[in-house]
Amino acid sequence: MGRTVRGGNRNHTPNVRPVQKVELSEKNTRQRFIAVIVLLVIASGAFMYALNGLMSNDSGWTNIEVGSSAEIHCGDDYIFRYYVGAAGVNATAEKKALTLLYTDSIVKAYKMFSMDESFEGITNVYDLNRHPNETMVVDDALYHAFELIAETGNRAIYLAPVYTEYDNLFFCNDDSETVNYDAYQNGEVAAYFSEVAAYSNDPSDVNVELLGGNQVKLSVSDDYLAFAEKNFISDFIDFSWMKNAFITDYVADVMIENGYTLGSLTSYDGFTRNLDLTSAITKLNAGPDTSGTAEENADYSFNLYDRQGNIIYPAGVMHYDGAESIVSLHNYPMSDKEKYHYYEFKSGDIRTRYADTADGLCKTAVNNMAAYADDISCAELILKVSPVYIADMMDTEAVKNLAENGIQTIFGENSVLYYTDPDLELTDLYDKDGVHYTSELLE
Repeated sequence: MGRTVRGGNRNHTPNVRPVQKVELSEKNTRQRFIAVIVLLVIASGAFMYALNGLMSNDSGWTNIEVGSSAEIHCGDDYIFRYYVGAAGVNATAEKKALTLLYTDSIVKAYKMFSMDESFEGITNVYDLNRHPNETMVVDDALYHAFELIAETGNRAIYLAPVYTEYDNLFFCNDDSETVNYDAYQNGEVAAYFSEVAAYSNDPSDVNVELLGGNQVKLSVSDDYLAFAEKNFISDFIDFSWMKNAFITDYVADVMIENGYTLGSLTSYDGFTRNLDLTSAITKLNAGPDTSGTAEENADYSFNLYDRQGNIIYPAGVMHYDGAESIVSLHNYPMSDKEKYHYYEFKSGDIRTRYADTADGLCKTAVNNMAAYADDISCAELILKVSPVYIADMMDTEAVKNLAENGIQTIFGENSVLYYTDPDLELTDLYDKDGVHYTSELLE
């Protein structure tokens, strides 16, 4: 069957530990419903804080939500937790100020990285795609995003036409519809992906040129423009599954710049920034007689999951302290928010958005992988980690190289959680119904 080429539909619409394994089969509707509720936050990497009894009626940890008057509805995509009322600040006033700042920053971020429409007063990804080979001025944050991509050499954003086909695949209602978009079933689709990948990997064919002064130009060759016209391609760049990493960073940086450091921001699809500067948390936790250090007083946890077959296991819990950027990668949906980012066949096979820049084919080395670092952003983290995760098999040497450069990883295989951080504390390893998880340090 031939390939159908068409534009994709872009309008996609505290830390509780499960007490039992959760099956993904359609025969287990109740368990899946429970999984949606329980995992909505924790699957994306949400974490809880230990406060040593310092809660009060007026101050404490609370959810900061996007204001109802926001012109873009994006509040469901994030969980923003913040400790309001610290150091005698009026909790109500602080929450109001946070809500205004959070709403403004996240709406602006969504506008900048949007591929769906143009907005007055801002040049975004949509605009760049509609004006190839034209010099345009973008916001500082978007310019920095392109700088970071250029520095890391990651070419994933240039696979935009491939991501369009995956979006079409994920919206299929039945396996019989998928052949038009699935490269693993359709040789013409695979060949098309290979052609797009060849263009996307060649900076002389497509590249965002950084011209200084926030000026950029989406440079597209005549050959690629002709190919695009023939194949009804309108998008040359797409942050796709990485977009929320950049948005998380932007919002987190705005909060920190404005002095808000007692909180965490987590996207539904696995990107977390902990705003904590450690010393501030220490002041909150420290009593008049405390002798504890910052590391002893600040207690953070992050739930780790692993899929075996069609079952998700709460494999263990990692503990850490201080500021961290965390990304959680998984090749299956863990909540209703993610259902249009994957397609699960009746056979149990799953297609994902993790496309290999070499050939456009979706692939993952393992089912689950978490990565974290304390001195780089979520975006930089994902740009450096994704080539290791988007592969046919796990390369342990590549994982060790990441660790040598300050990026720690944890991944599961055959009921073992492998990790690279010798100082990592892992607890609550799953041990139930004949499934026993262990942990192993990669040295």
